[in-house]
Amino acid sequence: MPLPMLYIRGYSGSGKTTLIAKLLSDLSKKYKIIVLKTSKKGF
Repeated sequence: MPLPMLYIRGYSGSGKTTLIAKLLSDLSKKYKIIVLKTSKKGF
């Protein structure tokens, strides 16, 4: 069975980190969560 994934991308200052923090807070109560982050510009 494929693992569900969520990809979040946006401009600097658009609220990505705030959204992820809220999602993690809610989802971690029910699921095991893994977070991968890259900050390589121009990638």
